[in-house]
Amino acid sequence: KGGSFEHYMGKKGLARMGSVKWTHAVALAIERLKAAIHPDDVVLGGGNAKNLVRVPKGCRIGGNKYAFTGGFRMWQGLTSDKKS
Repeated sequence: KGGSFEHYMGKKGLARMGSVKWTHAVALAIERLKAAIHPDDVVLGGGNAKNLVRVPKGCRIGGNKYAFTGGFRMWQGLTSDKKS
């Protein structure tokens, strides 16, 4: 409809839509994400995750504590320094 992902999922989207509509928008975004990339696991984090009225099916709330560690683990073995 216009606007960025952050426009809908961020603080401004939550304030504009209210928690029930915003929770529905998050669920719709997750549904589309899962259809596009078929992830094994969806972990929702960030400051607004605690504001969800209900967690979308197939998701769980996680903290940011291990976000970078998980991201780095995803790419291990895919870098150019990998030995053949």
